[in-house]
Amino acid sequence: MKHPLAQYCAAFLLSVIIAMGLLFLAACLPQGPIDTHVAESADIMVQEGCYPAIADGNHTSWLDNYTDSIILAESKAMTISQPETILTNPLYRTVEDDPVTSLYDYVHSDNPQPTGSYARYWMGFRSVMRFLLLFLNHYQIRRYLSIAVLGLWAAVICSIATHIHPKAAFLFALSFIFVRPYIVVMSPHFSCCFLIAFLTMLLLPKLADQGRYDGLLFLELGIITMYFDFYSTPLVTFGLPFVYLYLLRRKQGRGDLTTLGRLLRSVAAWLAGYVGMWFAKMILTTVFTDVNGLENGLVSFIYRLGIKKSQGAESYYSLFKAVRAIWFALYSDGAGKVILSVAILAAVIVICIVFARRRVGLAGLKEHFVLLVVAALPLVWMLAAPQPTAIHYWFQYRSIAVSFWSFGMYCLLIANGGKIALPE
Repeated sequence: MKHPLAQYCAAFLLSVIIAMGLLFLAACLPQGPIDTHVAESADIMVQEGCYPAIADGNHTSWLDNYTDSIILAESKAMTISQPETILTNPLYRTVEDDPVTSLYDYVHSDNPQPTGSYARYWMGFRSVMRFLLLFLNHYQIRRYLSIAVLGLWAAVICSIATHIHPKAAFLFALSFIFVRPYIVVMSPHFSCCFLIAFLTMLLLPKLADQGRYDGLLFLELGIITMYFDFYSTPLVTFGLPFVYLYLLRRKQGRGDLTTLGRLLRSVAAWLAGYVGMWFAKMILTTVFTDVNGLENGLVSFIYRLGIKKSQGAESYYSLFKAVRAIWFALYSDGAGKVILSVAILAAVIVICIVFARRRVGLAGLKEHFVLLVVAALPLVWMLAAPQPTAIHYWFQYRSIAVSFWSFGMYCLLIANGGKIALPE
């Protein structure tokens, strides 16, 4: 099978089969321990509420019990005794806009009845969560999740320092620090895309020589992101691995990721996996269950993009409101905004001075232009759908970590004359 399109189609179909197989196996796990640990979690979570605040109490320091409670409810609801739940993702909502209380009611009800469906999502996280819930409740999962995410982050820092340079590793570490990692690591919802990105980055030094498989790599990343993520920061799974792969290739003296065309093909492969997997889920649900998955997904999509606007929420479709929300998320208090503004201004001045001293011309500025495009992708993504950005800015802004690292590496490389062998 040498034709690339045939390879992509085969990889996609195999991924869908594996995805369904994992969910089926997870549905077969013993239900008793899962019910017990979900009930324990609900009893504690209902005391915390939907958005318990950590540290300074700003929105970006909120934990997302709202979504994590849905993750627990959906993990409990998927059972082999009701095989349609693998695809329909039944929703149990006893209190409007309060899934935490709804989870508590659900686990303590003798005869709960579904009130809706999340058919538009794969919710592949259930294949992992149901296994973990055999042994742990949500708060124990949080503890070990924190260790796993931070451990992987440390491993990626070491990998970048070893294969590229400590300065590149430092900029990568800083990009994650900027988006409040102490919050990310405590939530299955927030940590999902970072886990995917970090695991992929650890594999990249061994995959960097296989340039002909770049399309398949990013196709699979898009597929995996759609499968596991509950729409948090999906672009992280493209941006962070792409920047690392770009640096590895340049270190090898290869320029096969330096053109805008190669970047766009990589983005297209990732989007094909992401969007294709979404349609696959909706079609499977529509064909094999009584729930119209296509309607469920496409109606949500129409409202999210503002093709049709939700009544009473028209203000959230404003592009200005989305931009303001992103800025607010970076540092939501007045002093923080001043510090951030001064830091940005100082960074611009330092960059200009370094570039002037090294006499960086237009040709030099263009050499790593691809990294500037990657840095812009999170902003393009968030502004293309201003409604979810304006509502969920307090966690979706974290894809800006891609912008921080990509732009930082661009400046560092340009200051070094475009060379990947950075000076000590």
